[in-house]
Amino acid sequence: MVKINGSSFPHQYRRTNPYPIDSTETWASIKEATEYARNTDAEPYMPYAGQVISIEGQEDIYVLVEDKAISKSDGREHFKLHKISTQETAEGIYLSKLVEDTAQKLIHFLEGINVKG
Repeated sequence: MVKINGSSFPHQYRRTNPYPIDSTETWASIKEATEYARNTDAEPYMPYAGQVISIEGQEDIYVLVEDKAISKSDGREHFKLHKISTQETAEGIYLSKLVEDTAQKLIHFLEGINVKG
């Protein structure tokens, strides 16, 4: 059995407006989201590993991952934004191994290529 820390929220919740439940999950700009994730301002925040962040007006979403470039000597956790690719974004920048696809630019192979067919 998995041990889940914390307590249950004993009440039902019904959304009545289009705002996020957690105000730190949506930001007006990438700059603000990055500042929150870094957690280096005078006021300490509570970002956490795996937290999903979105930026108003953008379709991309980000997950917070540890930023090892920032020391934890201040007793805080420090993160950076890691972009999560959507299918629409990925289809425009990655070649498919499953369906016929065409590269729009040159592909440079550092160690050669095996071609069959």
